[in-house]
Amino acid sequence: TTTIGFVWDDASVKVPQLLSQLRKIEFPELTQRPIAHDALVMRQDYPHFDELSAIIQRQIASSINSPFKRLESGKQPYVALGQSAKGLGIEVSQLLRKDMRGVGNMLVQAYRQRSADNPFRLALVLSGGGAKCAYQVGAVSEIEGAIAELNARNQTNISIDLVVGTSGGAINAVPVSMEMSVDKAGQQKWQEVWLELDQREIVLPSRGVRINIGIWIALLQVAGLIALLRLLVRDPARRRIRSAQWISALGGIELALVLIPFTPWALLGHNHLLHHLWLWLSLGGQYTAITLLLFGGISFVGILRLKRQRAAVQKLRRLRTGLLLTLGILGLPLLQMGVMFLGHATLSSGDGMTQEIYKGFSGLVGDVPSDAVTVGNSVMKLEQLSENLISQGLVKRDLVLTATAIAKNRSSLPSDLYFFFAANEDQPQPRYGTRGIDMQRHPEQLLNIVLGSSSIYPVFPAHELFDVPNQGDRIELVDGGFAHNAPLEAAVLWGATHVVLIDAAPAQLRDGTNLADSMLRGFGHLFQQSQLSDKRSKDAVMVFTLESRFEPKLCVLDFANVLVEQGIYHGRQDVIRALRHQDNFPPDQLLPPFIVTYGQPRFEDIVAPVKSVLLGP
Repeated sequence: TTTIGFVWDDASVKVPQLLSQLRKIEFPELTQRPIAHDALVMRQDYPHFDELSAIIQRQIASSINSPFKRLESGKQPYVALGQSAKGLGIEVSQLLRKDMRGVGNMLVQAYRQRSADNPFRLALVLSGGGAKCAYQVGAVSEIEGAIAELNARNQTNISIDLVVGTSGGAINAVPVSMEMSVDKAGQQKWQEVWLELDQREIVLPSRGVRINIGIWIALLQVAGLIALLRLLVRDPARRRIRSAQWISALGGIELALVLIPFTPWALLGHNHLLHHLWLWLSLGGQYTAITLLLFGGISFVGILRLKRQRAAVQKLRRLRTGLLLTLGILGLPLLQMGVMFLGHATLSSGDGMTQEIYKGFSGLVGDVPSDAVTVGNSVMKLEQLSENLISQGLVKRDLVLTATAIAKNRSSLPSDLYFFFAANEDQPQPRYGTRGIDMQRHPEQLLNIVLGSSSIYPVFPAHELFDVPNQGDRIELVDGGFAHNAPLEAAVLWGATHVVLIDAAPAQLRDGTNLADSMLRGFGHLFQQSQLSDKRSKDAVMVFTLESRFEPKLCVLDFANVLVEQGIYHGRQDVIRALRHQDNFPPDQLLPPFIVTYGQPRFEDIVAPVKSVLLGP
C-alpha cells in the first residue's frame, strides 16, 4: 500500500505544562490503518537517541556501510550524502538499498496488508540488453527460490503475477511466464537455451559483406607475412619461395579451422574484445582461407616467371605487389562501408536469430525440431510453435511484450505497442488504450512478437506482422527498448503494486573527455528522453531495481557461451549477496544490490466518529 500514517512532534518535551491540558482521544480508524513503510522520525534532542540508535545498528545495519550514523548535527549525514550523490550523478532515490532478504520482508508485509481496496500484485520487469540479458536468467532463478523460501517461512502465497519484457528481456519473459524459472529442472533447460546460442549464426552478415571481410583479413595477413620475411630472410629469391610457402600453409590451416567444428570460446576467456575479434575473423574465415590459397598459388606461378626476367622487372613487380596490398588494405574498408550503407538495410539478415529462437523455444516445450527452420518455412513453423505454447496452457502468468512499430500502414496505430496475454481470463484488462494488443486474438504471433521486440535495429531487420491488430493491418516491429527499455509503465497500467526490475543494461555515466564520448552522451540523453513514461511510472508504485554490473564487461552481441555463463553467474551472485560493489560508487564501498523506490504516498482524510469530542466546551 502507499497509505502513509501521521508523524507528530512531541511538544510536551519542551513545554511540560502542556501535559495537564492534553486529552486522550480514541481513534480506532487510525490504529487499524496500515502503514506502508517503516518510518522512524526523531528529534535531534530526543533523550533516548543513543539507545535507539544502538538497537538499529545491531538489528538492521549489519555492515560498516550502515546508513544510520550519529554526527553532531542531525542534518549533516543527509546533507553530506546528498552532495556526494549529486557529484557522482546519482539520484538520491538510488541511495536506499536492500538485499534480497530485505526485499522479501517488504513483500511479506505488503502481502499481509492486502485487501479488496488494497490489492497486492507483484510484477517482474525484464529490461533489454541483448546478450547482457543472460544476467536475468541467473537473477530470476534466485529470486524465485527466495520467494519460495519466504512463503514457506511466513505461510504466505506470494508469486510473480505479471511478467513484462522488452528486447532481450522479451526472450526471457516467455519462459518466466511459463514458470520455467520456478524449479531447478526448468531453470536448467532455460539456462541451456542461452548456452547453446551461437553468436556466429545470430550475427550473420550477407555473403557480400563476409567476402569483403575475408579478403581484407587475408590481405592484412599477407602484408604481415611479407614484412616478417623481410626481417628474417635477406635473400630475395629465398624470400619469395618462403612467402609462397607460408601464405599457402596459412591458407590451409585456416581452411581446416573452417571445415572442422571449432569454437574456442573457453580459450578466449572472459575478455569480450577477444571474442569480438574471433567473431569477425570467423565470419569471413572461409573467404580468408580461399584468398590466401589463391595468393599462395599466384606466388608460386610468379616465382617461375620471375626467374626468366631481369632484376629491374622483378623490382617493378615487387613494387606493384606492395601497391596492390596497400590499396586493398586501405580501400576495402571504404568499399565495405559503401556496401553496408548503400546496399544493405541492416547488418544481419536476421535468419540466424529466427533459427536460434525457434530452436530454443522448441527445446523449452520438449518439441525438439526434426528439421531446421529456414527462410521458406520460418513463418509457418514459428506460428505453429506459438499456437502450441498458448493452446497447451503453458503460459501461466500474465505476460506483456513491448515492441516498437518502426513502420505501419495505418497512421492511427501508435509506435510503442504493448502485446499482452492474460493467463487468467478473469483478470481485468490493462489500461493500455490503443497501444495494447491482446495476444489472445493472435496466439500464432507470440514468437513473431518476441523476434520483433528483440530485433536490435539496424543490426537485425524489422519483423513484419500481418493482420495485427486488425484485418488488413501491417506493422514492422523492431527493438522494444527504443521506447521502453525498462517497461515499468506496462506493469503499472496493468495493476502492479510492487515491481521487481532486472535492468541488464543500466545507463553508464560518461565524462565527455573526447568527441566520441560527447557524442555518446548526446545520444544517451536523447534515448533517456524516450524513457520518460517509465521513469514517471517508477514514482507510482514500489520498485525494487537490480542493476547488472559485469566484470569483465559484456556487449549486447556477446553470445559466446562462456560470456553467457558468466552473465548468468553474476545474476545469481548479485541476488544471493547481501552486499556488492556498485558502479559509480567508490570501489571500496559495498552496498546492498537492490535499489528501493517507494513511489508517491497517497494522502487520505481519516474522519473518526469521535471527532465531535474536539468541539466540546
